[in-house]
Amino acid sequence: MRNVYNFSAGPAVLPEPVLQEAADEMLDYKGSGMSVMEISHRSSLFQSIIDETEQDDPDVILLTGDIGDDKVESVLPQLDALQDLYAPHGIYAVFGNH
Repeated sequence: MRNVYNFSAGPAVLPEPVLQEAADEMLDYKGSGMSVMEISHRSSLFQSIIDETEQDDPDVILLTGDIGDDKVESVLPQLDALQDLYAPHGIYAVFGNH
């Protein structure tokens, strides 16, 4: 694979192993048979994603897509699982993608 370095928005290169892991898990997250987008927010696999995120000690967290629809109330079912997340620069959510 030929690496292209994009400096238009600053250095924006992800290591090839990171890209490969993301590609491998796009359709089958950690052998679950589901993409990460299909995992129930009530499942232990979802909780393991949250636990792993906490262990990574992120500066910022962005929750994208179907975390909720067009109203804050749509996120309420996920709050129990997400309430302990912390990032010093904030946690942001993008509502809906459909």
